[in-house]
Amino acid sequence: LAQAIRYKEFADRSYVVVDGTQVDSSQRIIETFSSHGVGLIRQFGRRLELVCDAHVQNPRTASRLIATSKAAEYSVLLNG
Repeated sequence: LAQAIRYKEFADRSYVVVDGTQVDSSQRIIETFSSHGVGLIRQFGRRLELVCDAHVQNPRTASRLIATSKAAEYSVLLNG
């Protein structure tokens, strides 16, 4: 969860995917993820279960600008 919260500095939304057989979807867990704006997905083999959706945001931080710039540079390198 802490890592997903940090990702929100530059991401529009952030999700955590957990092994559905190991992690339950109790109200306490859902409220914790939701209060931080992080989505939670449980995985059961090839099946995914959305437990709570991430809050969509448009961060305007230096980290976001750096990540966007690096992605653009990488795209230019790949596509010539």
